[in-house]
Amino acid sequence: MTCFRVAMSYKRAPITEAVVEFRFAEPQEQSALEKAAASLKDEYFYDEIEQITQFQVEAGPAIQKPPKVEIYWQGRKLSSLDRADVVIFRKTAFVCSRLAPYMGWEEFFPRIQRDWSAFRKAAGPIEISRVGVRYVNRIDIPVTSTDRVNTEDYLTYVPRSPETFAPMTQYVIQSSRPLGEDDLQFGLLSSTVPSPLINTISLALDLDVFLDGSIPRREDELWSLLNRMRDHKNSIFEACITDRARELFQ
Repeated sequence: MTCFRVAMSYKRAPITEAVVEFRFAEPQEQSALEKAAASLKDEYFYDEIEQITQFQVEAGPAIQKPPKVEIYWQGRKLSSLDRADVVIFRKTAFVCSRLAPYMGWEEFFPRIQRDWSAFRKAAGPIEISRVGVRYVNRIDIPVTSTDRVNTEDYLTYVPRSPETFAPMTQYVIQSSRPLGEDDLQFGLLSSTVPSPLINTISLALDLDVFLDGSIPRREDELWSLLNRMRDHKNSIFEACITDRARELFQ
């Protein structure tokens, strides 16, 4: 069993995006996706079609045929007026997300339940092949022009370099491993990212807790699993940051 630090509550949580995804064992009918989106038309401001456009060019003689264009319908994307609340009904997946400012699991979770219920009513019984809970965090570190940021002062999940090397200016590190509980796995990605703020260096910490296969069929068990996944995500986050990073979130 993997042990992590108890999660804390922050006034300025660094979450830039929270995502819950259910992937389907079989593609769903377009009619069901359209029906689900229509049932939520009063809950969202924007209603957009997701599609893929493919261009096929035939090589050959000097006189070529015009490119062949094929458009494939993928799903429907609904979003709030500020584009912060999003739900996507795809043939292969249900995706519910919240962009910054993140208002907390207590507000996000009921929306996931509501929108999934709308899809279940439209599509009927659905076999889920994968459940994922992903949170993208951006840690903004104030600096002056002469400051050098040591990433180990803020994150415990960072690349290691020989002491003779100059300080890193950019990095990306990624891994995936079993969690040790609930048959879950988790992925971690840490990197430098361009900062949208002046006099600031930003670090990204992307956490993905997921379960492939053996997904509960009963909704009460599914919601219980989702809540545990969120708790595990919080514990992993705490294990990846330092007290100096925590000071930035207060």
